[in-house]
Amino acid sequence: MRLLFLLTVALVLAEASFGQVVEGNGQASWKEYTYPNDGFAITFPSEPSTHKDAQFPDLQINVYTSGGVTLRAEVAPNGCDSAITSQAEGIEQFKTGQKKPNPGFQLDAASVRQGSLEGHPFLEFEQTVPNGMKDFERWYCVEKKLYVFSSVWPAGQAKPATIERVVRSFRLLKKS
Repeated sequence: MRLLFLLTVALVLAEASFGQVVEGNGQASWKEYTYPNDGFAITFPSEPSTHKDAQFPDLQINVYTSGGVTLRAEVAPNGCDSAITSQAEGIEQFKTGQKKPNPGFQLDAASVRQGSLEGHPFLEFEQTVPNGMKDFERWYCVEKKLYVFSSVWPAGQAKPATIERVVRSFRLLKKS
């Protein structure tokens, strides 16, 4: 239930923020932003909107949105491996027909990728959501921090290149 709510919040934020700052030559103004408190740096096409997650004020969740991509950085005091494992198990149950998706949700089974980045587990997938939009998510667990990327775009259109550029630019900061 929490996942469905988080997805809905992410969809609303992403739909509202697909705008980009454009330079005089018509190109987006890409820049790297560094967030030492959340342990990462990332490149966005415009300065991200940053705020605490108002829906879960008791949890330590920072939200960063720019160029149609939302990144949620959540502190997981007991670790976050179980979040990835649970999500992956749910996806597998959908793929095998053991579990039916909520109405309006349709997983793109070919898009599911799971593995390790820099020794940390990740899960990535795309799905169609009830409003007819396509949704991309990447869940990435680094010790006690869960990073969840999300973005939406109109179904029937190609996945925006901005999504891949933002997600691929994400890098962990070295601990000092």
